Amino acid sequence: MSTIQTNPAKAWAAELTQHGYHVTMPRLVVIELLAQKQQALTAEQLFDLAQQQDARLGRATVYRTLELLEKLHLVCRVPNGGRQHAYVRSELATQPLAICEHCGDLLVIQSHLFEKLLVELYRKSNFEVHDHSLHLSGICQTCQP
Repeated sequence: MSTIQTNPAKAWAAELTQHGYHVTMPRLVVIELLAQKQQALTAEQLFDLAQQQDARLGRATVYRTLELLEKLHLVCRVPNGGRQHAYVRSELATQPLAICEHCGDLLVIQSHLFEKLLVELYRKSNFEVHDHSLHLSGICQTCQP
């Protein structure tokens, strides 16, 4: 299992540079916001947060940066309760997650049940899993009425 970095923004910026992309200040704002959050954020939520740091930052910059980060496998798109997709850091998306539809908080599900399910699937059907995701959508305790 890979180690989850506290804030991988510097590594992401280096990854973009390594692939020939410019790390502009507006792009860096988006990168830093996504890298520091332990939340699933929609593009609109990310835009609102970015606007608080730089009012000149445009919506298109957010969408293009998300597209680029997804292309480089630094972030993943996850369902967000039937609304628009949200984005999380890739190393978080590979774990079973419960995602709050209201605030985007993530709960990493620490359970061996999922791993047992994969082992049992292989044992019974000889099905070799190459990729998997488990993302539960609901409302966290804080957001419940």
